[in-house]
Amino acid sequence: MAEDTEINNVIDFTEHKLLRLESDAAHAGNFNLALAIGEALTRYKEGSVSIYFKDGSPYVLMPEPDEADYIPEEDIEDNT
Repeated sequence: MAEDTEINNVIDFTEHKLLRLESDAAHAGNFNLALAIGEALTRYKEGSVSIYFKDGSPYVLMPEPDEADYIPEEDIEDNT
């Protein structure tokens, strides 16, 4: 039970930094950047991407595509 309490007390500084960058971009009028940061934050919280910082700038790391999800182009139906 103590472990659960310790884990719940961990602060995710990546999330806080992205929220701050999103707010700063919106206040500066750079709404496209704010939307992009917000989308990255959403995906980060879902666990579908990783975020790392280099020289203070965030970078999104996308997972490698799973070969099991690959559909050859010739198998895709054309519904036009």
